[in-house]
Amino acid sequence: MIAAPFESSQEPSTLAWTVNGRFLSQRITGVQRYAKELTQALGELLRSHAPQCNVEIAGGPGSHIDGLMQLPFRQFRRLGGQFWEQVSLPLSVRAGIISLCNTGPIFCRNHIVCIHDANVFQWPQSYSPSFRTYYRWIIPILGRRATKILTLLSQT
Repeated sequence: MIAAPFESSQEPSTLAWTVNGRFLSQRITGVQRYAKELTQALGELLRSHAPQCNVEIAGGPGSHIDGLMQLPFRQFRRLGGQFWEQVSLPLSVRAGIISLCNTGPIFCRNHIVCIHDANVFQWPQSYSPSFRTYYRWIIPILGRRATKILTLLSQT
């Protein structure tokens, strides 16, 4: 189901954070599921405990926002994929950006990024040449430029 986007009732300049919703237009894998569930939980938490916090989701073309309506959603239809993430998203929001799926805009200084793993460095043969090249380029840049980096720990 594709829900119709609605505009936030607040001006973008008053928003504290915008969730990078690129995952909303991608095939669901573990990383996208993590982003969707975390965003959904964040919306529920803010709605019940901190309604004054200003957080929205921004999505690009083809975004599916099922179950994420606890947060305002804005859709920017310019460009798509990596171009949307690198150009449209940072030019369309004035808030800090939270990216939950390994990548995010490199020219955004107020940026929190979640890097799930470094498998592309450990097992490069597991990835296509274009994917491997892009991730080996963008992850070190995000590591240097992001305000905060989140990562996951697994218990084995």
